[in-house]
Amino acid sequence: MVTGGHKEVLHVISNIRRSPASGRTRVKVGALVVAVALGAAACGSPSGSTESNGALSLTVGLPTPGYYNAALYWAKGQGIFDKLGLNLTIEKSGSVTTTHAATGKYVVANYGTTGMFPAQAQGRDQSIVICEGAGNAVSNVSVMGNSKYLHLEDLAGQPVGVVGTSGQSYGAASAYSTWLTGKGLAPLKIVTFADSGSLIAALQRNNVSATVYSSNYDDLVAKGTIREIISSTSDFALSVTGGKDGVCSATYFGLASGLKNNKTAVTRFVAGMRIADAQVLQHTPDDIADVLGKDPAFAPSVVSREALIGQLKRQQAFMVRNEGFVSEQAWAASLKQFGLWGLNVNGTKLDLNDSVFSYQKAVDMSYWNDATKLVEEYRNAGQSNR
Repeated sequence: MVTGGHKEVLHVISNIRRSPASGRTRVKVGALVVAVALGAAACGSPSGSTESNGALSLTVGLPTPGYYNAALYWAKGQGIFDKLGLNLTIEKSGSVTTTHAATGKYVVANYGTTGMFPAQAQGRDQSIVICEGAGNAVSNVSVMGNSKYLHLEDLAGQPVGVVGTSGQSYGAASAYSTWLTGKGLAPLKIVTFADSGSLIAALQRNNVSATVYSSNYDDLVAKGTIREIISSTSDFALSVTGGKDGVCSATYFGLASGLKNNKTAVTRFVAGMRIADAQVLQHTPDDIADVLGKDPAFAPSVVSREALIGQLKRQQAFMVRNEGFVSEQAWAASLKQFGLWGLNVNGTKLDLNDSVFSYQKAVDMSYWNDATKLVEEYRNAGQSNR
């Protein structure tokens, strides 16, 4: 909730100049001052956004921090959100992330795009404000290192684990299953789990023959404990799961009412993400790992630097190239691919032709457009290549 009356926040962005001769950076503070007028917020707005010390605070929920959140953690680690006047908190909430978004606990949440669909189908008015991933980045198929399975065809009729029934993991498994039946083979027996931890545990206990999930097993792969038989970046995976069509597979979204009630905070968040989206494309996986590695979510005890760099290298194929803008054409292509994923709610297939999934109802690029001024001011201040 944003509190207080009409209050003017002066946000100072340092004007950075680089000396052509030495390459050193000279900072002149106060050269650019951006004044942002904040209006009083209506009572009852979502609790994920509050005003603190003249800046706005926003909590963003996500299931599990990962390399696929590179832009988010880059923006936080590089102080981009701070410079935009936003105190950002990232909260891990596992499988209930989409529930918290649909009930308004989070103003903004991150998940596979189709994770918002069940609540949308049940009448929750949610909107996507920026795209995070292009293509299905969680279509890796992994088995135990000593498994007899070598190819997708070998898994026909076998139990295969995924996370949830409405996200990229389930969608990729459904696409693979359809491919198998098209070859006259038995479909996969898809088994759902609440989170990646229980999924990996099930694989290691041989409760499932394989998993379809993101490539975050690098340390286990390096030890030979787990073996990857299909990579999400392979031509086969991209063609079967829709990666080549530029599917907007992961997004940031929230209740339309909550977004509206916290418009300034959300706009600053989108601006920070746009800046970070552009910057990570200009840096190597090693550079990105240097920044992410300073956050507890990517500490060596969680993921080794070598594994993180490997994950980031693969993620490059799925990083957004247009600062997360979702066009009507891109949304139509996404819905077309999502329609092949067999998405369901308690066994009832989702009808993606329903108007609740239309561009006008599910996507709101007004925050992206409003963020343009902040993005340009940030870049004009000489901070675009940090």
